[in-house]
Amino acid sequence: MPIPEPTFACCFFEPVPHTDRRARDFGYKARRARDGKPSPARNERVRDLGHWIPGRRPVAQVGLTWAALCQGLTRFRQAECKSKAPGWMPVTLSRPHRCGDAVLSVSCLVLDIDDGTDPLVVSERWRDWPHIWHSSWSSSLAHPKARLVVPLAEPCPVEVFPRLWRHAQERTGGAGDEQAKDASRYFFLPAVGPAGDCRAEVVDTGGGHWYDPRPWESLPETPEEIALREAAQEAARLKEDMLRRREAGDVAALDRMRADLLKVDPGERAALGVALGGRVTGSKVKGVVCPGCGRPSVWWPLSPHGYPGAMCEHQGSCGFRVWLDELERGGR
Repeated sequence: MPIPEPTFACCFFEPVPHTDRRARDFGYKARRARDGKPSPARNERVRDLGHWIPGRRPVAQVGLTWAALCQGLTRFRQAECKSKAPGWMPVTLSRPHRCGDAVLSVSCLVLDIDDGTDPLVVSERWRDWPHIWHSSWSSSLAHPKARLVVPLAEPCPVEVFPRLWRHAQERTGGAGDEQAKDASRYFFLPAVGPAGDCRAEVVDTGGGHWYDPRPWESLPETPEEIALREAAQEAARLKEDMLRRREAGDVAALDRMRADLLKVDPGERAALGVALGGRVTGSKVKGVVCPGCGRPSVWWPLSPHGYPGAMCEHQGSCGFRVWLDELERGGR
């Protein structure tokens, strides 16, 4: 009985016109009132800005063979701007929506090489496994930019994908774009840009020896995972100390330790957001009312890795930033 040819799960998207919905925003209407301008009519509240953005709902979710994947990623489309090119994600989605918490697994490893590294040099580092590379829309011969696509022997669960991406980044010599490392990343299909660079290459090693770094758990922890683990240990220590201080009646120390706990414990950060009227969306708390501008625009990450405080989405006009313990005291 012949062995069935493997397929790689992919979702494809069509771009949509970018529309301006600012008229529905409180700040926009308030500024118009302040400047003595009438509010726009209802049929003017959504207008075409003349450029395009990626679609949020896939037009197709399919399993592609290696041959079909090669054909789709080596055919260049004409696009006056890259946002008008269709896009894809090498993922399986739990629901038809392009967002991080809908991704279940990743079928292909994709790295954006935007630092000017010769794509042939990057390809050589992956010569032992079948892969594809193609130039991106903004690539030129003077400053090449490319996308490397490496099919996986088995889909990578989204929970361990950060480890896989970090492992691949090291193999690539650190040339991958750190901004394109999340599992829900949207990639444009090959398109001819202003410099006319439209190079692509398929490297087929034969025999179907797909890239297989399993077992996934053996991959080294990422810096973010190490920081989270250390934060969890610190949170456990703080909770034990807070229990002893509470029994001793040391109120001043409790307030200080509560502030430290909100800097390291994702659970406490999420609970505070809900208590203040916000909502947990993916890896963030959003929708808390801003004391600075009065809009439900304060947010903070659940993970303390990075910025441990809270901030308003409108940094240009409002600029509100605060530590979570100060926001908690103000919300009481």
